[in-house]
Amino acid sequence: AGITGATGSITADSTSISTNIGQAIISTCELAFTNVDVNENGAGISGSGNSDFTNVNINDNGGYGLTSNGDKTFTDVSISNNSSWGFSGSGNVDLQNVIIDSNSGTGITGFSGSFNADNSSLSANQNGGLSGSGDVTLTNCTIDGNSTGNNGGGMQVSGSINATDVSLQNNSGSKGGGLYLDGPLTADNLNIKGNNASNNGGGMHVNGTVSYTNSLLENNNSINGGGAFLIGENTFENISVKNNS
Repeated sequence: AGITGATGSITADSTSISTNIGQAIISTCELAFTNVDVNENGAGISGSGNSDFTNVNINDNGGYGLTSNGDKTFTDVSISNNSSWGFSGSGNVDLQNVIIDSNSGTGITGFSGSFNADNSSLSANQNGGLSGSGDVTLTNCTIDGNSTGNNGGGMQVSGSINATDVSLQNNSGSKGGGLYLDGPLTADNLNIKGNNASNNGGGMHVNGTVSYTNSLLENNNSINGGGAFLIGENTFENISVKNNS
């Protein structure tokens, strides 16, 4: 590994960690990084403490970008083009201006607890965009072009989702091409377009209460419920549902 840390914390500023054989960092302590690049290593960061990252790039690593069971607070972070998942592990997640793009595994997987994302994107990840359990809040986010053979090409969540000003488009999966949710959905201006499911729910498959307002549900496709496959009490207001198949 490039750096191993067992106790205390690792604080880094204006640092590049690159082209190491094996993991860039193996750590059981807290990580506080600002202006750090973790690129082109055998794998990215393996940890079990909290991670607080600002202006950090974790790109083009041979394995995962980050695996850690601590809380993750990311601002202005890019995790892209890694050869496995973008980041994984339990703990709370708080994202601001974060890009998770073109990873060979799931963009974000295994979170548990609260998940908050603002002005962030999950795009073109090859085993789904987002997968985990807990209470998810999304604001001004884009989830685009993710795919999986499992449920929920864009998002697969066990818990709740509250989405405002979110685009969920061009994702594909088994059930719920755009979204597969076990739990309630509350959404305002959640536009679900161009998603595809090989089973039920091209746009979304929700096992729970849905409150859906001021949104588009268009051009999605599946064998049953092209736009949506819903199990529960549902309220729609000012919704355009068209060109689904």
